[in-house]
Amino acid sequence: MTARGKICRMHLFVLTSAGVPEQLADKMASAESCFQLPGILLSAKSTKAIARRAELQFCLADRLGLDWLMDYLMALNPENHWQDLAKESFIFDLENQLRILAQKIGSTGTGSFIKRIENWEKQQALLMQRFQVVIDELRKSEKRDLSMITVAISGLKDLVLASSDQS
Repeated sequence: MTARGKICRMHLFVLTSAGVPEQLADKMASAESCFQLPGILLSAKSTKAIARRAELQFCLADRLGLDWLMDYLMALNPENHWQDLAKESFIFDLENQLRILAQKIGSTGTGSFIKRIENWEKQQALLMQRFQVVIDELRKSEKRDLSMITVAISGLKDLVLASSDQS
């Protein structure tokens, strides 16, 4: 089960324990993942491809720690209008880069999405290592800061750009 799936299950448990009817709690718990749906719908070429694209994108987000990064971003409390705009821009960038990367990986190779992601990770080993170091440092940091997000998004863009160069 992915990290996002575990979080959904935890939210479902908390909500039902608080007395929320199970059907409503299930919808509420799964709503967190809905932010990615517009990009998935845009990148899928057919109705049949939507489920496959969603599977790839959620799997990729989990592997890269992008679910955690999005949660980190959402938890930031902007101190002024410009920081709020920067936060919104980072959220847009994160969603957009994930969508582009999923398109690149989905359109290359054969086999399962897990296998495609593993092959892509091997091809991008150095950039993946650098990106994971940034994510790990963010996880350890007690202070939440927009400049740290800038570095993480830049690392993600490097991965996307390198992937574009290989296709």
